[in-house]
Amino acid sequence: MMRKTVHIAITTLVSLSALFPSCGESVQDGSRNEYLDKTIEVSNRNVPLDSLQNYYPYKIFKDTSQYKGAEKFLVNWFSKHLFAMKEPLLFNKNSNRECFRFLWLRTFHEPVAIRIERNNNDVYLFWKKCDGAGGYEPGNLIINKRKKLTTSHWNTFTSKIDSINFWTENVNDFGGLDGSEWILEGASPINYHVIHKWSPKGRGTESDDIEKYYKICRYLIDLTDLEISEELIY
Repeated sequence: MMRKTVHIAITTLVSLSALFPSCGESVQDGSRNEYLDKTIEVSNRNVPLDSLQNYYPYKIFKDTSQYKGAEKFLVNWFSKHLFAMKEPLLFNKNSNRECFRFLWLRTFHEPVAIRIERNNNDVYLFWKKCDGAGGYEPGNLIINKRKKLTTSHWNTFTSKIDSINFWTENVNDFGGLDGSEWILEGASPINYHVIHKWSPKGRGTESDDIEKYYKICRYLIDLTDLEISEELIY
């Protein structure tokens, strides 16, 4: 099962990291041009035609991974959930749109993806949920909705993004096994970046970036009509 695989993989990576140190705390420069890839075959909505296509470039995880080799494991895991939701790629093409996507993978509960986009003066929110579990298999798409937002919503969201210097924040934050993965991806005409944190709720004080990160993603959850009890937000 997936969580057993996670346990084995992370344990192995911890052992390997002791022998082969990673690149430490370096970060990518955030330039979108670094990740463009016109060779990927996609639909007219930029959804990959190949179920094995990565939704994130390996190298954006690699240089900040504390576990040597973790980038492939993480990218493959996260990508299969986004493919099940038929989400578009965000890194492969130039675009005038500004977009952020939150992938929320709780070990024992349904995977969720929430995307906020601005195209000129139009702002939209998209949210999807599958009936599987974030730590196992994604299952089938059961919720696929969108709604129009105001510019005020966008400004509130981006002010939160700016509070953590999103485009230069370290990518990976490994915390434990059972819990949840909170992956926030951003793409602008100039920049592309991803931040991955483990179970950020309650881990920091009001002034900590981990708490600010939680509030960014929680803001997106609250903008949807998803009915999730507070104890299942972890």
